Amino acid sequence: MISIESIINDEIENDIFVLPYEIKNLEYERVVNFNRMKHQAILNSNYYYGEDSEEFDIDLSLTSYYDLCASFEIIPDCFLLELIRVMIVDFESMSFASMFSENSRLFDLQLMGKYLMYFNNLNSKTNSNIVRSNINMFVSTIFQDGNKLKDEKVYYDNLLTDDELVILNNLRNQI
Repeated sequence: MISIESIINDEIENDIFVLPYEIKNLEYERVVNFNRMKHQAILNSNYYYGEDSEEFDIDLSLTSYYDLCASFEIIPDCFLLELIRVMIVDFESMSFASMFSENSRLFDLQLMGKYLMYFNNLNSKTNSNIVRSNINMFVSTIFQDGNKLKDEKVYYDNLLTDDELVILNNLRNQI
């Protein structure tokens, strides 16, 4: 088992992937509370809230760790959506939502409709404006015309059904 300290200190081998709840000494509530305070600060135009805090280091280190996992292609397909859910819903991480969403190559063109339904389902089950904002940011980036996906296939909105386009536009335009 790896520890949050080893992630913060960048002491993880490039071939190790673990989900957040498998990380030793990770204090979930601290990360969630930090992200809530950061969101509120951003709403109040304080875009630099907490950048010198330990919680900021933890949130950004987790995001960077998973970004590296994506670049080394070691995130198993079966854990991709679970990782995204834990980070943008459970941890309410705006850093993850904005940075990890750039990894469109992890997504399979054939499954874009299913991914969309998954994010819509997450969105419909939350009362949190932070989570909704994270989903909006993530979906708006992943479902962007011209994104290269798995196997170098390219995504375009016109590949979705009319019903899926309505859902996509609702998710993009919320909050």
